Amino acid sequence: MSLPFPRPERYEVSLRAADTLNERRRAGGRIGVCGTSALRALETVRTTAPAGCPRGPAGPT
Repeated sequence: MSLPFPRPERYEVSLRAADTLNERRRAGGRIGVCGTSALRALETVRTTAPAGCPRGPAGPT
């Protein structure tokens, strides 16, 4: 039996986290991520909102 990989995962970025990420990016800073799920969530947000992290997004990776 073969399972698709990677499988979609649900994520949610809090308003506080979105504000912090956007502030850091505007200042030219780096964002460190610990964990595959967190990385996939931020990659998804970045792909769907290139100008910045929308405030409080949620959805599947």
